Amino acid sequence: MPPLSTHPVLTTFPPQPHLHQADLSAHLAKNKNRAINPAASKAKLVVERDFARQTGNAELLASVELKLAELEKLAKAESEEQARTRKLNERNRQQNAAEVKKAEGIAQDHRRRQAAALARGDAGVKIDPSARVKTLTRLTYDS
Repeated sequence: MPPLSTHPVLTTFPPQPHLHQADLSAHLAKNKNRAINPAASKAKLVVERDFARQTGNAELLASVELKLAELEKLAKAESEEQARTRKLNERNRQQNAAEVKKAEGIAQDHRRRQAAALARGDAGVKIDPSARVKTLTRLTYDS
């Protein structure tokens, strides 16, 4: 066995995607305004809004209501994205079910033709020895 340093598999690495500064900056800017827990952020802002109302601070109240509106806008955008994803998943699920049903029909037709050929006595019929054999369960046994 060759030493690890000369082994061709261990000395070559797959190419890594290059992140440019612009890509990284765009990603950070996109996630900068996203809260870790939107519900906690909203609760904090609601408390701040109530405090601003109680103290009569109009500047703080306007600022907090603006932040709440932005948070609601982000939540609506995320819910629309979730709705699109849900529709896509449902469509894929239906398409997969149709494909499975079609494939099962083709397999059943193949088994039917094979059984008919065996009943006719055709010698050229290939039987798959690993195929599942249908059995009937018996609840009572003759001893």
